[in-house]
Amino acid sequence: VGHNNQQVCLNDPECDWDYRGLYCINKECQWKDQSSCENDARCRWDDEVCHHQCGFYGQDQPCTIDPYCIWLDATSECVDDCNVNTVMEICDNNTRCTWDDDGYCFTQCEY
Repeated sequence: VGHNNQQVCLNDPECDWDYRGLYCINKECQWKDQSSCENDARCRWDDEVCHHQCGFYGQDQPCTIDPYCIWLDATSECVDDCNVNTVMEICDNNTRCTWDDDGYCFTQCEY
């Protein structure tokens, strides 16, 4: 990859900036099909596109740009946004989230 500058890395379509380690890496989560994407632990399938898991973002700005993620100031981490989850089992498996009787996933009050 070779880029040591974040902006140069982000402008390269073959690269991703690793926000946790602050270095440039080869592009990840480029799967075109849902099955391959979901079988890659680094990735998630949303809106017919393969994306990084929210935990990939180690800083608030890239996290808050992703509509499926929220930044937790208290712990300085990027996590899945409960409110966009539409699958009860996935919602219930997230300790921050609760599935309500109306069929919606939401963030528990303590978070």
